[in-house]
Order: sequence, then structure tokens, then C-alpha cells
Amino acid sequence: TYLITGDRKSYLELLPQEFSGEKAISTSGGNYSSYIRDESLVLNALLATDPNNIQVAEIVKRLSREIKNQPYINTQERAFAFLALGKFMKQNNLSNATANLETNGGKNFIFDGKDLVLRNEITNSKIAVNVKGQGNLYYYWTTTGLTLDGSYKSEDRNLKVRKVFLDRYGKPIDKLTFSQNQLVVVKITLENSGRNTIENIVVTDILPAGFEIENPRVSAVPELDWIKDNTETEYLDMRDDRINLFTRITTKPLNFYYLVRAVSAGSYSMGPVSADAMYDGENHSIFGSGRIKIINK
Repeated sequence: TYLITGDRKSYLELLPQEFSGEKAISTSGGNYSSYIRDESLVLNALLATDPNNIQVAEIVKRLSREIKNQPYINTQERAFAFLALGKFMKQNNLSNATANLETNGGKNFIFDGKDLVLRNEITNSKIAVNVKGQGNLYYYWTTTGLTLDGSYKSEDRNLKVRKVFLDRYGKPIDKLTFSQNQLVVVKITLENSGRNTIENIVVTDILPAGFEIENPRVSAVPELDWIKDNTETEYLDMRDDRINLFTRITTKPLNFYYLVRAVSAGSYSMGPVSADAMYDGENHSIFGSGRIKIINK
């Protein structure tokens, strides 16, 4: 603000001589502070007011290295880093590079400086990229999807989430075989193996196709008064194929219950239940896929 208003003296007195001090401790709630987020904010401010500041290059180097080394980056870190590094790249974009992309199937694509997006055209292809001109050319490849056999990696990192099925009287259903029109109580237990409170956790339970959510608020069902340890969620998001429970956890385990009904006879794949700290990807758990069977009696 001082610099924008022309008071460079106050600006120089206020500006730290070096921004590479102690790293901020990452938090999963509150102001969502983290080293990447804070460095990005500093870089963004310097580029907007003092782009020739000698600290800019060092911050870009540190920030790029930190992003590369982090296995999980949250929403704020991604957004602010994108804004800051994007602003830096725009100010230093003097490239006139062009490129020819050729697949092993004989297809050719030309990059002339405008964004080039390829999707199905390059499926199962090897690509050769021939660059001409001055400057740097950037490209990336991304894929999404599910494994053909439905496999996934079970993992508990600071969080542990588990799911069991109970009948309306609270007895466990072990064989995962249900009668059509049967009411089933789903119990999800969430534990924190650390000592710190973890905020902004989303617990996601993906339903097999033969189930429909009957009632996500079991406290309103009189016959389920045996449930004494149900945890109230901070927010509840109910979809056709899943339920999302939003919560925070201290060192005390949490239990969540909801009702589903077995509606369609058949054999169905059941996805895992997962728990993720939305602003600290190091804290997550995924477990418990399989198959269920609904029989017509």
C-alpha cells in the first residue's frame, strides 16, 4: 500500500530484508496457514507492486521447489501459487516457440502459441514433440479413471475410517447378504491417531448400486433408540450414489450412523469408505471395498 501510494521510504522500512525465515506451520482450519500459501501471497504482492525486487527470483525458486516436493497441496495453496507463479510467467513470457506434435499413428498437430488441448485424438499413442523458435514450451499429460478390477490402495495416515453394517436391532451383518426391502444401519467409525485436532474432514461412503439412502438422521427413528453414540455432523451432503459427512476430530473416536434400504436384487460392487482432511492431504484414510448381494425373498 505504501509503495502504490508513492511512499517508497515507508515501504522499504516495512519490507523484510529476507522472506526465507521460519516456515509457517500448516493448519487444517482457521486461517489455513501453510508455507506454500504464505510464500505465494508474498510473491503475488511483490509482483503486483515491485516486480524488480531482488527477492522475487529467490521466492520463485523456493516456491517451485516446495510445490514439487509436496505430495499433497490443498485448495488455497494451489490457487495462490497458481496466481503468483502465473503472474511471474506472464511478466517473463517472451517466447515465440512453436511446435509440431506427431503421433506414432501418423496424426499431426500444430502448436502456434495458443493453448492446444488434445483428448481422444492421442489415446494409446506415443507422441514426438518438435519445437522451433526461442523460449520455453510447456506441456502436461493428465489421466483420470478407475482400475479395471476395482482395486485401490488401502491406507491410514493419521486418520482411520471403518464401516460396518448392522440390522435394525444393532446386530452386525457379516456375510454382506441382504434381503430385498431390508433396512440396514450403516455405522462409520473415524479415529485420529495423532494428538492434534484435525479440522475440515470429509468422510465419503460410496454406496453399492442396490442400496438407497433411507434416512441420514437416525436420531429421528424411534426404533433405533439403541444408538447412543451418534455424532452430529457439521454438514451433510447426500447424493444418489454416496453420502458425504463433514466434521472435525480431536483424540476421541467418532461414530456416524445412517439408514439404507436394499432395493434391487442382484450382486453389486461396493466402493470403499474414505476420510480426507480437505486442507491437509497428509491426513487421510481409505478402506473397505467389496461386493454385496441382495436376494429376493
